[in-house]
Amino acid sequence: MRDLATAVLKDMERLLARNLEEMGWAPAQAVARAAIVVAAWQGAVFLSRGGGGIGGFRHVLGHIRALLAEAPPT
Repeated sequence: MRDLATAVLKDMERLLARNLEEMGWAPAQAVARAAIVVAAWQGAVFLSRGGGGIGGFRHVLGHIRALLAEAPPT
C-alpha cells in the first residue's frame, strides 16, 4: 500500500509539473511548485486525520489554490 501511495504522489507531482510548464512556468519553477503542492496536500491530509478536521484541510487547500492561481513571470 505504501508503494502505491508513493507512486500516486509521484504521478501527481509529475503531471502537475507538466501542466505548470504548459501554462508558461520555467521547468525548474514548475517542478518546485508541484513539489510544494504535493507536500501541502500531504500536510492537509495529515492535519485532517490528526484531529484538525475539514477546517484545517480547507485552510491548506486555500493556500494551494492561491499558489496555483499565480501567473508565471514574464
